[in-house]
Amino acid sequence: MVLPPDLITAHYFWLLADRWLQFTFMWVKNPELLWLLIPVWLNWLLTEYFQERKGTSYGNAISNGFVMFWVGLDSARTIVNEYAKKGLAISLTHIVMVGIILAYGSLIMFEAIKGKKIAHLIGRIREVTYFTTASIGIIYNAIIVDIHSIIALLVFFPVFYIGMEIFLRLLPAPKEELIEEGEGEKEEKSKPQVKQQIPTIYQQLMKRRLLFKKK
Repeated sequence: MVLPPDLITAHYFWLLADRWLQFTFMWVKNPELLWLLIPVWLNWLLTEYFQERKGTSYGNAISNGFVMFWVGLDSARTIVNEYAKKGLAISLTHIVMVGIILAYGSLIMFEAIKGKKIAHLIGRIREVTYFTTASIGIIYNAIIVDIHSIIALLVFFPVFYIGMEIFLRLLPAPKEELIEEGEGEKEEKSKPQVKQQIPTIYQQLMKRRLLFKKK
């Protein structure tokens, strides 16, 4: 029996959606992962709202890259300890994943230190958190690792990115941002007044000079 193409497409879409939800709710299957996920997610939300609403600075990018690099080091330590205790061979998938995390974190820090514009893109906390969360699921065997899982991460990333952007725009701006905008408006308003005063003072000096010459 040959299934209609539309049915096959819909079935594969739901397969990808299921794989993506496994990444999102992997802590349900393994609650111990919350010890790793909660700090990562809390850092993400605070940084997203208070520091990166209008973009990522080089300083933020360096901090985000270091967080990812540190997660990679901790994951490497955990893998070595666990497999050493159980006497099993270390999985090649885990080694590759740890290597990618360390390389990605190092790349972010390197590009940000050099002042490259790409650091604003690859070093944003949103991308770093998304990739870090996926890596934790793979390294700790909380999800199925295959080509479908990788495709699911890529396909649903725009959904996550745009959804987070809309959510942030619906929230009120933090007080610090409002204060900075208020100070910026005051500076802009004061600039024209200074420009108006300069020709007035100049004219007064010229009048005094002419009067002095007449005398």
